[in-house]
Amino acid sequence: MKTHNQWLFEAPIVSSEHQQWPVYLNFEDELEGSVSSVLYEDRGPLSRGQEALIIRQAIQAGIRDENELTNRVFSARYPKRKGRMTKSDPNFRQLSQECLSIRNNLVRPALQSAPSRQPTLTPTATPTLLDTKSQPEGTTLYVKIPLGGEKPAQPMTGIFIPSSYRINSQVDLIIYLHGHHTDDVVEGKASVRGCYPSKSLPSNKYCYPSNLTINQYWNKATYPFFALREGVNASGKNAILIAPTLGPLSQTGNLVNPGGFDAYLDQVMASLSAYGPYQGRQFPRVSNIILACHSGGGLPMRKIALSKERYAANIRECWGFDCTYNSGDAAGWSNWVKADPPSRKVYIYYIRQCLLQDPTQPRKKWKAARCPSSPSGCAKNPKTPMAGGIECTGTTFEAMKLACFKLPNICVGVSKTGDHNKVPITYWEDRIKESPSLS
Repeated sequence: MKTHNQWLFEAPIVSSEHQQWPVYLNFEDELEGSVSSVLYEDRGPLSRGQEALIIRQAIQAGIRDENELTNRVFSARYPKRKGRMTKSDPNFRQLSQECLSIRNNLVRPALQSAPSRQPTLTPTATPTLLDTKSQPEGTTLYVKIPLGGEKPAQPMTGIFIPSSYRINSQVDLIIYLHGHHTDDVVEGKASVRGCYPSKSLPSNKYCYPSNLTINQYWNKATYPFFALREGVNASGKNAILIAPTLGPLSQTGNLVNPGGFDAYLDQVMASLSAYGPYQGRQFPRVSNIILACHSGGGLPMRKIALSKERYAANIRECWGFDCTYNSGDAAGWSNWVKADPPSRKVYIYYIRQCLLQDPTQPRKKWKAARCPSSPSGCAKNPKTPMAGGIECTGTTFEAMKLACFKLPNICVGVSKTGDHNKVPITYWEDRIKESPSLS
């Protein structure tokens, strides 16, 4: 086991700047022409310093929605309007341009320069250290953090510190939520029940027992396509990978309950201080968080991102690997990025699959079909098949819906691989390397 003086050290640094993404403003689309401040009789006598103070105090209170911040300055400038501006207003065009000017020249620069909101660490007992491994290169800590949903698997969280990790006062985290493991044997696209951990399997088949724990899941020798730690090493980024053991159907237990995500990360940080590179040093603070998931981990990832947890304010990116199975995914991710557009980004990769409905045949005999160009072409009710209807299966429908929003800070792409379990590894290393949230 490494001691704290075997890692590299750096002077404290501030959080890296995040890439600025264009957004759709609530007021109106951007208007042509010069932007100038329009003075009316109802405008309040505010100085630029007073407006900057309004924005700064709101950010300190945890408000980072650029539209909300813009509205506050606009309302302060025009108190008689009480925040109202309608298209029937004769000065609507000029006022819209003024709102854009507030957003672009006051709000966005303030958000970019503001430090990430730092959650206050709640005192917590240090989790039990179950094991420490030095392969793959680096240090992997296994600690006992019960979630309540992992049974029959034992509670176990993996914490991977890459080989070239440099100790800073702030820590960037990648948190990975894995998919289902329901005693299936998987070969290509076919799966059958009846898998047991001791069962001898041909090399082209993989067993996913219901008691699978994270130390087995990301073991390259067992599942080469889940070699997540190796990807972090290869990226060269200074981030720590966190992965809890979830239940057979990706049950997360307390992790998605109120206070659960905060309590979990508090214990992870306590583990880094007790067993990892921060032994004997000042307790680290969380800087940027990236949530990543595969398959059934999609719903808990969305719940965490949309939660009111303290640490949720630090989530900068969410990566979903063939995970949009759930109704509401498209609307949920759209709402999440719109709440803080300058600092949030979503990547979704999905396997595009559609079936030609045939009411005269059981579903397993339906033939593959070309997917429609938009979700409006998908069958409205898959449970009531219609002759000639196109069913957008698996993750296809919600992913297509999300793409239709055409938000520039959401990237939705069809996976280059049709193998469900290989979607994460296909994009994993590139996503880490290209992330502006990681140094």
